[in-house]
Amino acid sequence: MQTLDEMRSLGLLTQEQYLEIRSYVMKHPRPEQIQAMPAHLWRAMLHADALMYPDDDAPPSLH
Repeated sequence: MQTLDEMRSLGLLTQEQYLEIRSYVMKHPRPEQIQAMPAHLWRAMLHADALMYPDDDAPPSLH
């Protein structure tokens, strides 16, 4: 959750996205459950991750 909190504090996730992702992860804590997270939440996480950790080798669709 620390990374999620950091993404929120940096303004990389909206309050709504943060709360929705956090709620999902709290209700579905196992890795295979998290991998089944709804697509709109994954997109928000990938976008925030790409902004936090830019990687020139990552596919353009992740930036």
